[in-house]
Amino acid sequence: MDNVEIEIANYLNKIGEGEISEESSRRVQAMYKIISEIESIGDSGVSIAKILQRKISHKASFDHYMLENIDTMMSLLEDSIDEMIKNLDLGYTKIANINEAEEYENKTNALRTKLKEEHMANLENNKYSYQSGVHYMDVIEECEKIGDYVVNVSEAVLEIQ
Repeated sequence: MDNVEIEIANYLNKIGEGEISEESSRRVQAMYKIISEIESIGDSGVSIAKILQRKISHKASFDHYMLENIDTMMSLLEDSIDEMIKNLDLGYTKIANINEAEEYENKTNALRTKLKEEHMANLENNKYSYQSGVHYMDVIEECEKIGDYVVNVSEAVLEIQ
């Protein structure tokens, strides 16, 4: 993904080297932001894969509770990404609904906070091992970052208009 991001950025640089209107310049800047945020989404996906590899190498496991919560977070992210794609598709015409994109971000943050609080209580009550809990919360935190990047893309699309 890094090579693709660099190629797109180089192309946008070439556009910016010529004389372009203020509106076009604003759009190019928003496009830089979009490619950077999409790159960050990909990087977070790689980070989750590495977390899961560490979990396996440490012979840690996720219990049913953890798996359900990860699934809930992933479903929320899927909806958020669908909204981002909708906004990208409408990019130059009108944004589908920035409020909906921001609402998904708020839900993601709230879920992360709730799961973090539950995680602390579960550790105190020895519901699962500390090692499993670390990997679990690392996945949840990385998912929350993806939610940030996703809403940032929708906000950048709004800047293009």
